[in-house]
Amino acid sequence: MEGPSGQPSRATGQRALDFLVGSAVCVALFSAASTRPFLRGEAPTARRLAATRTDDARCLVVTPDGVEADESACAFATTAAAASTLTDCSNFTGAGGGDCGSLLWPLPASYAAGSTDLCVPTSLAFELDGEARTSAVVRGAVERYAAYIFAHGDLDTTCEGATLRGVRVVVSDGADGYPALDDDVSYALDVDVAGGATLTAATVWGALHGLETFSQLVSFRRSDRSYVLENAPVRIEDAPHFAYRGVMVDCARHFIPLTYLEAVVDGMAFSKLNVLHLHLSDQESFPMESRRFPELWASAFSDYEVYTVRELRRFVEYARVRGVAVLPEFDSIGHSRSMCRGAPEGVCMASCDMSDDDTVDNVPLRPGSKTLAFLDGLYGEFLDGGDGGAGPVFPFAFAHVGGDEVKDECWNVDDVSRDWMRARGLNSTSTYRLMLDHVRATVASRGKRAIAWNDAYEYFGNGLDESWVFMFWTEIDEMVGAAQAGHHVISAWDMELYLDYGSNQVEGIYNFDPCAYDYGLNETTLCDMVLGESVNFWSSDYDAANLAGTLFPRAAALAERAWSPRDLITYTNFTLDATQPTGNVTTNLRLGHFRCELLARGVRAGPVNVPWDKAYGSAAPPETGSCMFQ
Repeated sequence: MEGPSGQPSRATGQRALDFLVGSAVCVALFSAASTRPFLRGEAPTARRLAATRTDDARCLVVTPDGVEADESACAFATTAAAASTLTDCSNFTGAGGGDCGSLLWPLPASYAAGSTDLCVPTSLAFELDGEARTSAVVRGAVERYAAYIFAHGDLDTTCEGATLRGVRVVVSDGADGYPALDDDVSYALDVDVAGGATLTAATVWGALHGLETFSQLVSFRRSDRSYVLENAPVRIEDAPHFAYRGVMVDCARHFIPLTYLEAVVDGMAFSKLNVLHLHLSDQESFPMESRRFPELWASAFSDYEVYTVRELRRFVEYARVRGVAVLPEFDSIGHSRSMCRGAPEGVCMASCDMSDDDTVDNVPLRPGSKTLAFLDGLYGEFLDGGDGGAGPVFPFAFAHVGGDEVKDECWNVDDVSRDWMRARGLNSTSTYRLMLDHVRATVASRGKRAIAWNDAYEYFGNGLDESWVFMFWTEIDEMVGAAQAGHHVISAWDMELYLDYGSNQVEGIYNFDPCAYDYGLNETTLCDMVLGESVNFWSSDYDAANLAGTLFPRAAALAERAWSPRDLITYTNFTLDATQPTGNVTTNLRLGHFRCELLARGVRAGPVNVPWDKAYGSAAPPETGSCMFQ
């Protein structure tokens, strides 16, 4: 469009300018994305790190404004602290906790501290030694943690006196694979009064946990406007109580955007939780794109409320580099009605009319060769890369198949199902067993172990294949029988660990340890069969707006229960009882402090001391004051 003078009009010129600017932004964003793993919208400091290339550097200098390579900065020495000079902080029993400095969460297995405060300069050297240098996971974590270590940005003050000069990171196995439950995630962290620190880990995942602990040791002190690491020397040796430390999020009853799930991953990494279980399908919706069955996501609530394969791959990678494995669950054989919008013809039953006054809403898939082939194709697509040869969408060594609340009696009133069972000499119960066995074999053929809800164990007891892992949400006492039969088990008990139950609050979640309960699992050999615990966010009554405040701080309570030593079994409040050492820093105070840390890092954790309210899906602070004491 031309103006009066024959020149392009102002509107046309503005559109051209917009296009050029937009093109430049696109190029810039694409270039950044091509050199770094996908980053969520973190603090400005963290975003600036994406432009820094330090791929081959041994020595990284971390500042509030980014990371740069400087080999000369790593000329610092470390010395071991004499054990006799340290206070045992494993239970925070120093005088008022002051002898122990930072209020760490979750508490390490072994933690000792001294009495010297070290100033932390806003130009801190990290030396990546040995295989730590070759690990993109470790290097990325060091860069990412700059934003958390220097939470208030740069300061116009300089360190005088005792100063932390640098951190040496040593990793025995620098393989950047996918997190596994049998990985050695132990680490040791030593900080000496001469100003050197050493983080030693067996694997890159242990190094991530050590970096998180180190970041919690550094705090901002307003009296002299400085960053400080209190109570050096520090000696920490740490490893988890349970291998599986999980969070389950239901994405089918209400859609949960990936931005919100990324915030969950962040909170999990800060808490040393390591498995995000995504309940991806149920009766209400199947929000995932399937390239093998393109109409499956027709049951999604809208065009906005879907996950493409590409963005799920990016999300799984986002979680991986933070040490969090993603466990997919496609609920079958029941809870599968949403699949019927896109499954092949003959896989689904239209209804299940048991009688005039008994109509089952949770209609199971119809037994038969078409259904078994459909399940083969569905699991194959997401577990072995059947969507185009790019590798599995979900690389974790486990896959959850549901298996719960299967209304097998529905097959008795469906002509096709009844004829199929009769031709094979099966009844509805043995058909349920056959379909479970088939799904397990399908998952196993992709190199995965199948997890099912404990309903399957209740039906068939010890007759199922020993490789099954059962996640117990009911009948927690039956975990003993499953463990005795050689099954690994995971505790997700609804009476303690379902976060949509208003009765399940911080203290009860913290105090529940399946290996210290009254069901016999406290025997060493049986406790070895407990992979761990999971808190669960069912979204029937809530959506993404309630997610973070429902999960945290209660998920953090489970994190310490699943990570820290069993002798921390009792949650202690502000008021100490006669059994607590004088001056003990309470669990409540440490969790309140950690809640403040989560809020500062962008995780919308709710109050610790206000019960989560089921009616509102949240908890409001009762009065003005510190986030630590709400």
